[in-house]
Amino acid sequence: FFFLMIRRPPRSTQSRSSAASDVYKRQIQNPEYDADLSHVHVSDFGNIAYENIPTTDVEKILEKLQQKVSLFRSKGSIPFVVGGTKELSFATIRGTQVTPGRKLGVINLSDTIDAQPCYDYNKIDQCSWLRVLLEKKTEMNGNIELVCLGSVGDRITKEGKEFIETNTDKHNIIFNKDLSKHTSEALSLGASLFKESLNFLSACDEVHLILSLEVINSSFCPGVSNPLTVGGFTVEDITDIFLEAGRSPKIVSVDISGFNPAVEDFRTGRLISALIYYFVLGYSSRVKQ
Repeated sequence: FFFLMIRRPPRSTQSRSSAASDVYKRQIQNPEYDADLSHVHVSDFGNIAYENIPTTDVEKILEKLQQKVSLFRSKGSIPFVVGGTKELSFATIRGTQVTPGRKLGVINLSDTIDAQPCYDYNKIDQCSWLRVLLEKKTEMNGNIELVCLGSVGDRITKEGKEFIETNTDKHNIIFNKDLSKHTSEALSLGASLFKESLNFLSACDEVHLILSLEVINSSFCPGVSNPLTVGGFTVEDITDIFLEAGRSPKIVSVDISGFNPAVEDFRTGRLISALIYYFVLGYSSRVKQ
């Protein structure tokens, strides 16, 4: 299990007392879930460095990320990438599929469907990465099955939606306004949606999970560039999704995008660390089995 950062990591803006520090640390033995994380190996691989790469040359930075993800996947590890703009998902997915002939599914928790035409001479950007990925699907040994959760109507275009419909082998789009309709007496909204999505992608051998932080209601997640004030996922929804994702043997890689520390970095940074923890918490049961 490897954790990478692209862009810069969260910078703590609030201090805590040393006396409380041991209590505030996320615990290895979790009595609430009767879980022991001591048998899970987590490595922080640091940042994707910009040495000798201009920050405007996004494609070279993404190529570097793809190589790192591919390396970890070939070793049987689960890459967990955290960063800023959404095009990092392009590199993470490209690096994830390292075994020829295995069908890849993608669960995209995002307010947008990033399938717009490239703005600058076919260069990948955060609005077009999904279009470019699907256009290059033959380089990834075939098609991709896709689930989009939380799409917001005023943040996507009709053309982008139609592109997804005609360029994926199988797709399902659940809009923001429909999230509340997916309820279950036994499961939370997040767990219910995730299990439905996995069932929809049952023909896939491996699944990559994407989270754009902008799909979470901004009252829970303020540190983003384009906050969602109406609807969206709650913290409980997202943590349940990441807990279930950790438990599922089909999830082979994860990326989180949309973090903008310049807007707010304490609450959102804490939320990201909680999502990593809940994923590892779920993964501990997978390793145990």
